[in-house]
Order: sequence, then structure tokens, then C-alpha cells
Amino acid sequence: MFSYPSGVFPLLLLYAVCLGGIGGKPALRLKIPRWTLIAGVALSAAAAWQSAQAARYIRHLSDTLSTLHHNPADSGSIDIVEHSYTRMRRNTTFCDYYMMWLNSRPDLLARSENIKDVLPSCEGYCMLGKYYSANNSSKHAEHAFSTASNMVPTRVRPKCYLWELYVAQGDTAAAIDIAQKILRSPVKAESVYTLRVKGDMRQFLKNAAPNYR
Repeated sequence: MFSYPSGVFPLLLLYAVCLGGIGGKPALRLKIPRWTLIAGVALSAAAAWQSAQAARYIRHLSDTLSTLHHNPADSGSIDIVEHSYTRMRRNTTFCDYYMMWLNSRPDLLARSENIKDVLPSCEGYCMLGKYYSANNSSKHAEHAFSTASNMVPTRVRPKCYLWELYVAQGDTAAAIDIAQKILRSPVKAESVYTLRVKGDMRQFLKNAAPNYR
């Protein structure tokens, strides 16, 4: 429920098609009133035009965010992105680019109130947690990271952020607990990142909890 399929229009369209096919009866003859056909064609054309406009707008914003990634000091591009946020904040593609850009700019992330309206996704709540951490709101950061971890339990990154938060707070008991959870949790796909994190957790436990096995 928290993965990407609902954010991909062709996949989302399948839900409507499947629901429409439930309980359907085959018909030998299909009669569609003329006014219904005209209205359907008009609505389809309007939807296609709107989708094309939205895709063009998103592509423009993506290019702008790419420009910002290579030239962080481009204030004109920053204004374009921030101005577009209100309109596009419910678009998953835009939000992905926007959060990646904020992640590369900790100075902006720390003061971006926009991040509080983040879409409910694992990555989004990780960014929200980092925002609260940057603003010394540990309880809110802990809640955001925990939420992200619960959304996709096989993800290592949210748990790692939570571990970093506990270490920064000096809460060794909580840090040990989350480190053990990271090592016990099944990983959907091993990567260089997950192997490095597990190595860090083992080293941490070796120093903080010598009796851990």
C-alpha cells in the first residue's frame, strides 16, 4: 500500500479496469447512446490534454531541479521550484525529485516548511525525520523514522536513521536495540549500502555491547 504502483498512471488505471470487469456479463450486442459516446470522447480528450500538460510541466520542473543539483546557488531556479510546490506537492514524481534536491541541500531542508506536507511514503517520512533532526525536534524525528520503518519493514535506511538519532542523543540502550533489529531484519535486496550498514552495526555492538552475539 505504500509502494509506487498507485503513483504510476497506467498501473493505477488497471484498478479501474479490474473493478469494472468484476461481475460483468458478456454481451453479444453493445449499444451505446450517441450522447454517451460524445461525452465519453470529450472527457477522454480533456483527460489526455490535461495529462500531457501535467507531464510537460513535470518535465520542466525536473529539468529545473537537475539544474539546481549542479548549480545549488541558482536562486532563480529555487524560486521556480518553491513556487510550484503548492501546485505539485501531491504528484509523486515531483515529490521524489523535490525530496532528492532537498536532501542535497541540508541548509534548505532545515528551514523548508514544505516538507511537513510530505506524501505518506517511506522515503518521504525519512526526509521528514531529517527535517526534524535538523531543527532539534528529536521526538518528532523519532516518530517520522519509526513510521517510515513500519511502512516498509525490509528497508534498512529508516532504521539506520533512527540508530543515528539515538547515538546522537546518547541513548545507548535504544541504539543497541535498533542495531540488533537491523541485523535481524530480512533485507529484500542486498546492496553495498546494506552491507556497509550491517558492518557498522556489528562494530557498534562490539564496542557498546560486548556480550551481544
